[in-house]
Amino acid sequence: MNYNDNIFKEESLLNGDARQYLLQTVGWTKFLSIVGFIFTGLALITIIGLMGSGSALSYTMGYPMGGGVFAGMMIFYIVLILLYMYPIYCLYKFSIKAGLQSNNSSLVAEGFKYQKTMYMILGILMIILLSIYLLVFLFGGIAMLAAL
Repeated sequence: MNYNDNIFKEESLLNGDARQYLLQTVGWTKFLSIVGFIFTGLALITIIGLMGSGSALSYTMGYPMGGGVFAGMMIFYIVLILLYMYPIYCLYKFSIKAGLQSNNSSLVAEGFKYQKTMYMILGILMIILLSIYLLVFLFGGIAMLAAL
């Protein structure tokens, strides 16, 4: 017998209150993922709009190379937004309400697989962010000491 076969039985880990809490959590994860998709879409549209207007503005002000730097920054932000969309997609796929309501353990397991992937990606991104903060702090301290 597979351990997944007992997931919704009375003696299993996931019964009663735990199942209800998980169902409520799933509703919130679906809401948060849809809002995340909407806001990343709006951010993408805003960045693309700023890319066009910023390049034109810097060129009319006499800084033709400034537009390229501005466009490079905007492309960097677009890449960051696209990186953020995958964890939101994983959060959406974690919404395992159908698996919980139909007692389908394979759908529930797939939802938890996406949840694990989401947390793994967010953890890796947090490590990268903390590394960048550490480098900025170190170089800032070195620059401050050099200025003395």
